[in-house]
Amino acid sequence: MSARITINFTRSLLCFLFVVSLAFSQSAPKKKVSGQADLPRFSYPMIAPASDLLQADDATFDGFAAKVRSDLETILRDYEIADKGTLRTLYFAKLDSDTLAGDRQGALQTVEALRASEEKPSAKLTTGLFTRA
Repeated sequence: MSARITINFTRSLLCFLFVVSLAFSQSAPKKKVSGQADLPRFSYPMIAPASDLLQADDATFDGFAAKVRSDLETILRDYEIADKGTLRTLYFAKLDSDTLAGDRQGALQTVEALRASEEKPSAKLTTGLFTRA
């Protein structure tokens, strides 16, 4: 009898935790922006010219790229961008970031998001062909 009570309690607890996690996973509504001018600006302090960053060791460049990637993901997650051109620009930057980080799966997902944001049928078909290859 106590084993049955324990199983029922465990099931009830799991259901409760599932419902609570769903409630907390519902994020705040995205902030609506009409274009690039409405998006936040980010700055990255540099102690050397940008050209030195391109020639720096992997750890230095990867640290910088991770910050940029994080900011891109924040914008794409937190903002509803009405201007398709701005959205595509951000997706192309994320695609570059995914590629540099070696995140092939992320790059393929970004290509699909890019294709969905395209308005012309020919662009929907050809966007990301080289990335997918």
